[in-house]
Amino acid sequence: MTLPSHSYSSGPVRVRYHMLVLCLWQETGGAEPIWRFSLESLQATDRRGFGSLQALIDYLQALMDAPAITPDPPG
Repeated sequence: MTLPSHSYSSGPVRVRYHMLVLCLWQETGGAEPIWRFSLESLQATDRRGFGSLQALIDYLQALMDAPAITPDPPG
């Protein structure tokens, strides 16, 4: 899932953000209950599932570490 990144300038501060909905649920039926996670972008129709909390954390860290995509200047 490639999430769009939005940014704006607030004076000397440049802000980049992602709007995401986090869903989490517990699946039972095995030896131990398992937590599952998904992220849905509010800016696109993308959804991504995660089988563990660590996988979710790793994805969010990579999202924050990714370079910002700067839009082309008008003209």
